[in-house]
Amino acid sequence: MNRSIGCGPLGGLVFGAIFAIIGYVVAFYFGKPILDDAKASRSWPSVSGVIERSEVVTSTSNGKTMYGFDVVYRYQVEGRDLTSNNVFFGGNTTSSISSFAHNVVARYPKGANVKVFYDPNEPSKAVLEPGTTWQSYLVFGIGLAFLIVGVLVFISSVFYVAIAGLIIGSAVAGWIGSSARRSQVADRFNLDGAPAGPQAPADRRTETTPSSDDGIDIG
Repeated sequence: MNRSIGCGPLGGLVFGAIFAIIGYVVAFYFGKPILDDAKASRSWPSVSGVIERSEVVTSTSNGKTMYGFDVVYRYQVEGRDLTSNNVFFGGNTTSSISSFAHNVVARYPKGANVKVFYDPNEPSKAVLEPGTTWQSYLVFGIGLAFLIVGVLVFISSVFYVAIAGLIIGSAVAGWIGSSARRSQVADRFNLDGAPAGPQAPADRRTETTPSSDDGIDIG
């Protein structure tokens, strides 16, 4: 792993948490609504519309030419004039393959009459090709991949941190136990190595009391 990323278990915790959070946001705040709309659009009502603009657009990314399509259509719902550029859900992206963008523009030339499917609860949300495609899953899939990678990195880092904690804890406990044993040994022995047991009693001097019978008293 790159040294800027792989900075040990603690770095893995941070890296994993960030990846998981980004993945969750991308998947469930951006990707899932696209996928839900794509699935729901199968049952949306439709009205007639007209293509106002249809062209291939190009851009440059990392020195490579990218191709996209810009298709705008107009339609009316309950007397309201509305416009949208959504051909199919998840499809308004660029690609290095030009044929994809050209095919979309060819299907919807400027001035063509089209059937527009719209959300009855939010008529400004519309699409020309209802239902799901692989593009509908793209953003959700990318976010989910980030989330899974982040969770795996986080869990593995927690495991390594726990192992490191056990090793350090065992080493500290061993050091404390060793210090306690040395302290007990030091209490039993003096600095010269002699037992530090009960002190020998002090020398006692025997005092002799002069006897009164220095001689024989012959009465």
